[in-house]
Amino acid sequence: FFNDTATTEIYTRSLVGSVRCVQETGYQRRVHGIVKLGMEAKIYAGLETGGTTCKVAIAQGTYTNIIDQIIIPTQKPMETVDAIVKWLEDKKFVSLGVAAFGPLCLNPKDPKYGFVTSTPKIPWQFFDLRGSLMKKIKEKTGKDISVEIETDVNACALLEYTILKDETISSVAYITVGTGIGIGLMINKKMVHGLVHPEGGHMRITKRSEDLSFEGVCPFHKDCLEGLCTNNAIAARKKMKIEDLPALPDSDPIWDLIAHYLAEAIVNLTLVLSPEKIVIGGGVMNRKILLEMIHKKFVEVLNKYVQHPQLEHPETYIIPPKHHPDNGMMAAILLGMQKLSQHDIITNYISCLLYTSPSPRDATLSRMPSSA
Repeated sequence: FFNDTATTEIYTRSLVGSVRCVQETGYQRRVHGIVKLGMEAKIYAGLETGGTTCKVAIAQGTYTNIIDQIIIPTQKPMETVDAIVKWLEDKKFVSLGVAAFGPLCLNPKDPKYGFVTSTPKIPWQFFDLRGSLMKKIKEKTGKDISVEIETDVNACALLEYTILKDETISSVAYITVGTGIGIGLMINKKMVHGLVHPEGGHMRITKRSEDLSFEGVCPFHKDCLEGLCTNNAIAARKKMKIEDLPALPDSDPIWDLIAHYLAEAIVNLTLVLSPEKIVIGGGVMNRKILLEMIHKKFVEVLNKYVQHPQLEHPETYIIPPKHHPDNGMMAAILLGMQKLSQHDIITNYISCLLYTSPSPRDATLSRMPSSA
């Protein structure tokens, strides 16, 4: 917005908000005025896919302001896509973020970008999720809507990083423990991709002696982390249905076992990646005593090898999600919001660029055309 050495900082507010304009000259930074966001805040859509259900929601202005949502059964791929778009088609949304179960192809240069790949959910294997959504939305609304796809856990890592940014951190690991285990990573302020994306739920850990007879439930690796710690694994050991697990008392030895395995996995993440925060959630973590048990086990397993003040107080290092149980949905919406370029946000929202009384030194500001 400004010439010469001047820069502009954009701070979008929820709903109808404002933008703070700052001019920099040398080491001085002075607030010159407030950009009024006069138009109604836009609608952003989010989709969180799961093995049994998909959650779809819309938010106004910001990812935390969810104004409507629905749960749709996960069926065959195109049946599910049809139901999702049918609900969305009259919502006037400007972007769609998709936080999906994986594995996914997330390389934009790959012809299979946006595909679900080698998932154990057979009907969904090698399904073009992103492309099918874009095509169906175009068919129903006539609009080319921006669609951003990411693994559900990487999206949640992005969300938690966004929430924690005020603490000047650059890295977050996000773990979800439910019917599966997923690990998402924000490292150096970016979601981690490589050959594919993190699949830390399948890391190998050391089984305890009292658990050696349990072969595990992972269809690929048997006794990897996911094969030992999911609600399916707990139910298999206890010979119970998953829906009956809440009846297990806190005193049952299974919780000590699960806490130990999860703590060992967190130590692995700490030693390999050194994230500044580890956020752990998911259905299994609804067991209230489990997080405190993990804190204690983490200290025992790490055994003072890494020295840092946070690690002496693991309750500040290993924390629950901020917006549970809506964190997955908010993460999906945030993905779509971030896909829009800064230019798109400015042209969509700003009706009046600057409201200011500039000093003579800043006379150039007063000469800005009203159409700028």
